Amino acid sequence: MSNKDGSANYEHHIALNVEHAKAAYANAQDVIKFVDTKTGVLTGVLTITTGIPLAIFHFVVSQKSEEAATIFRWLHQSGAIAKILVYVSATTMCLGFVFGVISLLAATSGLMARRPRTASHSEDSLGREIGRALVRTITFGRKGNPRLESPEAPLTCLFPLFPPRRKSEAIENFRRLAEGKYTPEHVLREYASQVESVGSVLETKINRNRKAVRFFEAQIVAYMVSSVLSVVLVIGYPDSPGRKSERDRRPRHAHQWASYCAFC
Repeated sequence: MSNKDGSANYEHHIALNVEHAKAAYANAQDVIKFVDTKTGVLTGVLTITTGIPLAIFHFVVSQKSEEAATIFRWLHQSGAIAKILVYVSATTMCLGFVFGVISLLAATSGLMARRPRTASHSEDSLGREIGRALVRTITFGRKGNPRLESPEAPLTCLFPLFPPRRKSEAIENFRRLAEGKYTPEHVLREYASQVESVGSVLETKINRNRKAVRFFEAQIVAYMVSSVLSVVLVIGYPDSPGRKSERDRRPRHAHQWASYCAFC
């Protein structure tokens, strides 16, 4: 009788752990979906904001050559302080573009699908990951590929993803499941393995999301500084030589660069 009670208690204990593991796995998957959704939205916003300097550059070199010439003529005739403000404004705008590109790279890295792995997996830094991507692009995939981690994550039926070299091992697991040879202990072991893997993947995704947000904040600050300096140029230099020479077309040309930056 005591053996039956002990067996019943053991089975109840295993079942309790399996239910808890299922809840942990489902919770981690929900958080991953939530983080990916936020990162996806941020990627869309970054695609727009990072294009602002490109729009300004297109304006300068586009067919509106007369307006661009007026801008540079005003800049050439203005004083040293005005030149410094223009250069700082343009530099911060370019910095905003760079911050946006880095943020986009971090966001897309966070959205990238990742294979199952163990908690001991060492994730590459964002800089190293970008470097590997560049090397793979230059060498057409011959170099720059990530090394195989050791130990590798165990293959499971719960997440049936496997590389070709481990095909036989995966098929053996599937056959055992089809024959009903999976015990509650096997199920619990697989859930424990997947919770470990999903937790590691979630940590990487959150880390990349945080980096993307921080560089996006830096981009906003850079654009704000550029816009403020542009407003100072518009308000502080109403009688610049370039403005005087183009008085009949004011305010469209004399401060078009500054106005355009302030608008953006």
